[in-house]
Amino acid sequence: MSVRERRLARISGGHWAELRPGQESTSERSQDVIRIAASDLQEAQAATARIRAHASSEGTRPAVFLDILYHVADDARTARREASEFTSPSRSGSVRYVGTRTGLRGLIDDITAADVADGVTLLPLNPHENGFVLEAM
Repeated sequence: MSVRERRLARISGGHWAELRPGQESTSERSQDVIRIAASDLQEAQAATARIRAHASSEGTRPAVFLDILYHVADDARTARREASEFTSPSRSGSVRYVGTRTGLRGLIDDITAADVADGVTLLPLNPHENGFVLEAM
């Protein structure tokens, strides 16, 4: 099995932007992108398959990016405690990750390897998060 590139995006100033290694954020897309939200990875994988099947019938291949609500800290216990302080019920339909940076990287790699989606859009649970976690990915 070939290793696929980890593709990350974030929302900055209200605009979706894919982050590319060695480049500033860019909203310029080399292909069409469809963002999805799903309550779990199985639901996300099914949605991705439906999108790809429909696109294939039209002769296209969009990149599918899964929204992930996240909060990371140095250890999982701290992350859970901190995340309990800022909940976001308005975005409850998205996959959530609360834990360490290493664990988040592993989740993203698993999503890519299992072909759940082509990439992820990281959305902080913490309303004051500045996106620093992305630079560490």
